[in-house]
Amino acid sequence: LDLSATGRPVLTEADILSDPRNEFDIDWNAAAETSQNTLQGLTQYYALTNVYYGVFVGNGLMESSNVTNGTMLAKVFARKFMATRNQAIPKDLPQVINATAPTFKWRDPEDDATYTAFKIRIKSGSTTVWTSDLELMPPRDAEGYHTWTPPIRVGAIVPGGTAEFRNGVKYTWEIAIYNAKYQVDPTAWAKSPSGGEFYMNALTASPDYATVNVAVRYYGPSAVVNKNYPIRVQAFTTPDFSGEPVGEGYVADKTTLSSTDEPTTANARIVGLPQGIYYIRAFFDAVNDATLTTWPYSEGHWESWGCYCTRDTTTGTIFSPKSIVIGPDVGASETIAVYIDDCDTDQDTLPDIWEFATKGNLTTLSATSIDQVAAGFAMKKDLTGTVSAHGALTSGLAVNLKSARVAALMLD
Repeated sequence: LDLSATGRPVLTEADILSDPRNEFDIDWNAAAETSQNTLQGLTQYYALTNVYYGVFVGNGLMESSNVTNGTMLAKVFARKFMATRNQAIPKDLPQVINATAPTFKWRDPEDDATYTAFKIRIKSGSTTVWTSDLELMPPRDAEGYHTWTPPIRVGAIVPGGTAEFRNGVKYTWEIAIYNAKYQVDPTAWAKSPSGGEFYMNALTASPDYATVNVAVRYYGPSAVVNKNYPIRVQAFTTPDFSGEPVGEGYVADKTTLSSTDEPTTANARIVGLPQGIYYIRAFFDAVNDATLTTWPYSEGHWESWGCYCTRDTTTGTIFSPKSIVIGPDVGASETIAVYIDDCDTDQDTLPDIWEFATKGNLTTLSATSIDQVAAGFAMKKDLTGTVSAHGALTSGLAVNLKSARVAALMLD
């Protein structure tokens, strides 16, 4: 840590915790210089169990030859690692889970609270359905348990994968724990005494739980649909869609996605919602992390989205989110329509999601890239997809003006 770079005369706990080398533990990515050994390598090569952290005067490099004074000015703290790797102690889940997601609990190994990160793996039989990213260890409760609800919802595609987390299916879960010394996946993961079994049984039509039926529509480029991004449909308790979704589904059948018929038939469903007021959104999950991301552009993706909202100025402020109410004896909602709209933040008449899906940026394509056709119209042929024509321009380009996206991209 270089105090001269911060302009402050003191070292604080925040300096240590915010350092990128300490992402999941102190010295997780230990070496600031490629010539330095990592803590993981040192502790395992030399079978070290005690590590001390101190203050030295140096020039930014910690090799012994660069330390101005080889004497430790102050010992800041010490850490102890076990000589062998231990496992977490998972707690059994209820055999039947009526919620839209399981909540996992586990304890630290006996007399070993050195682990700062974890992964959870869910299986159906011998097949791995989903493995979480590496996550920071949540705090312990009064009984000593860590508690975590994963970002998966019954009836939805798992983040980072293609499998559906299905209702009415028996799963098992297991956990691995990590620290700066033990960073690789273990050979064996820990399971609860029952073997980690649980059965997902989110209620779909009962006095207290219901299903939301959604007709998702998108009139943008077929090239975007053909990327096969998951189209996630999520239910939130907040109109600004903050927090975590309570329930989630996805568009499994995309044949009606661009239909201009009255949206009375659902192509997505969110099951297991308890009584309450909810707001519904849908989006192309180009990153496939179950989170709507519209910034930054540097990620190389854009995720177009829409919500159940006012779309007629005669009935209210356009695009204002509308709520749905899940109450006693609802069972299932009437089908609601959610339209996914594209954005054009660089104002080149081309939808950002299509530019990113095609070129990975917003700069390669521009208004000058679109195909010039007769009759005073300019159109990128790729943006129309397969359309039913009312006729054809002299260029042979068939156009269906019922598509809002196609009409918006026509320049007179």
